[in-house]
Amino acid sequence: MAPAWRANAVNLSDALKEGKHGSSERSQRNRLRSLLVGSEFALAVVLLAGAGLMVRSFFALQRVDPGFDPRGVLLDGG
Repeated sequence: MAPAWRANAVNLSDALKEGKHGSSERSQRNRLRSLLVGSEFALAVVLLAGAGLMVRSFFALQRVDPGFDPRGVLLDGG
């Protein structure tokens, strides 16, 4: 969200008037922005893979035989 927020704050007419002034600063910002986007994408992929594995494990646990008949069994709260 931060890169999108900062992109909205840029005044395009001032940026076009500057021309090449501060181009090294902009390239550093672009590198940092690219690094942040890449790391966010990698984190999203890892989280999606983890969620998929968790769902798969949940369904696998539903099929496990507990070794007794669990129907009609109540747990004692004490």
